[in-house]
Amino acid sequence: MAEESQHVPFTWAPSPVIETYKKDVDRTLLRENLKLTVEERLTRGSRYLASVKALRRSVGRTSDE
Repeated sequence: MAEESQHVPFTWAPSPVIETYKKDVDRTLLRENLKLTVEERLTRGSRYLASVKALRRSVGRTSDE
């Protein structure tokens, strides 16, 4: 016997959970980041990661923690 699939009904109404979290999101930063090319975003991400690793080393942590 086949299992009945459990569907969540689709609605265009906004989810109250999502609406609650949206108020805490700075959309200007998202828009600025999306103006960058993929390569520019990856470069920024790599620089950020390098700075986090340097900061961890400076306080005596290894980058693997």
